[in-house]
Amino acid sequence: AVLLTSCTVNKKYVEIKVQDGTLTVQGNVDPKFMRENTSESQTNTPTISPTIDIKPLECAGCHNAYAGELFNTKLKEIVDDALKDKDEEKPTPIPAPAPTPEPAPQPAPKPPVIEPTPAPKQPVVEPTPGPVPPINLNTVTWLHSNVSSWKVTSTLKSVRITASHIVLDYDKTNVWPGKTHVGANVNANPWIFVYRNNRWYAATFEWMRVGQTAKGINSVNGDHIKKSPLHDFKPIAGETYGFMVSGLARDATRNVQERTNIVMVKWPSISMGY
Repeated sequence: AVLLTSCTVNKKYVEIKVQDGTLTVQGNVDPKFMRENTSESQTNTPTISPTIDIKPLECAGCHNAYAGELFNTKLKEIVDDALKDKDEEKPTPIPAPAPTPEPAPQPAPKPPVIEPTPAPKQPVVEPTPGPVPPINLNTVTWLHSNVSSWKVTSTLKSVRITASHIVLDYDKTNVWPGKTHVGANVNANPWIFVYRNNRWYAATFEWMRVGQTAKGINSVNGDHIKKSPLHDFKPIAGETYGFMVSGLARDATRNVQERTNIVMVKWPSISMGY
């Protein structure tokens, strides 16, 4: 908005401009005619205010067009219009979009459940009541070393079972050479033959020292045999088993590759502590 007034007699003018929120007052009239601190050809840009009061001085006959209240009124209209235009030009503020919330962290995937592989089932070893077939060493399942080819050089005279011991009376207990093994001077292993699932199983159950013929009664149990399927074996009264003694055969240690004959024994009804 612009208000331009002039005095054609004395070639004086006043230019008042409001643009982009700035008031410019410029002219070549007496400085007192415009505003304090304004001189000819100077520009003063005070902050817009509807109460700006610019009063021209009265002088001889050349200010009738813009003197006094008329000038003030016109200036106020310009300022009001500028303020109104400024308000209308203000864009309606657009609210900033709400920030997108960060997605909640996903829980770590659970590790897959790995089912333990079941241990292979041990063959069921069922006791065989009644008479048992003769032992054929060629069809026996040997749970320790297969000694079927070892020569019979010793005689197992008898097998006696008491409440506390099993006595294997063989004649090479002081003949076969001993070896320091498993913490003792051993020279033989006792064997038991058990008929299960229509076959004979043969396993050692202890070490025998030089001169020894008796072992504890519980030494024939499966926890001494330590081989499946006789790992949980316990003698049953009335059941028939075979017994034998050989040179060292429970592991790889050897002294002689000799053995006794097999003696068949029906297990008696005794208390074995279990």
